[in-house]
Amino acid sequence: MPTDKDHAEAERIATEAGRLLVEVRERLFRLSVDSRTIKDEGDRRAHEFIMAELRASFPDDGILSEEGRDDLTRLEKDRVWIVDPLDGTREFSEPGRHDWAVHIALTEGGVPTAGSVALPALETTLSAHPAPELPPRPDGPPRLVVSRTRPPAAAMIIAVPSTGSPVIPPPGAVNTPSTPVPTTVRSVTVTSPLVTSVST
Repeated sequence: MPTDKDHAEAERIATEAGRLLVEVRERLFRLSVDSRTIKDEGDRRAHEFIMAELRASFPDDGILSEEGRDDLTRLEKDRVWIVDPLDGTREFSEPGRHDWAVHIALTEGGVPTAGSVALPALETTLSAHPAPELPPRPDGPPRLVVSRTRPPAAAMIIAVPSTGSPVIPPPGAVNTPSTPVPTTVRSVTVTSPLVTSVST
């Protein structure tokens, strides 16, 4: 079972990593560096910060980070932190974008038990404890959020054409000849309770 410290540290580290990323991003924008440099520096700085903080707070736990070399000793641990230091690297590198995040989660025995997601550009951090209240479901068909750079094939797998609503690609969506982006269907009916938001 997660402790109060687990929840508090997940939230603190995600929030502080997010603040660091905001500072890095603003500095690099001022220097007018290329987008690849912004992406790489954001990934590196967030990864190094989160790894150092988790190791200091939980020296006996395993860690798996998307941006780091996998330390297979984590497979021997009951408690493993799973981290995406910068989700939405492309968006992070684009001025005015706020749809990027920091993810930190704890698993115990392979089961997720604690976690936080920081949305630094929105100055918001969501935590599993206490879990945020879900807003009321709006009337009408649900909306699926998909990547603007990949055709929404995953969304179409769980959305069955029915009667009436348009499927609108996000601004800048790339339409590839092999897997064209659908621009309209008659409507959308969700056939799975799980909807995954994809970013690049």
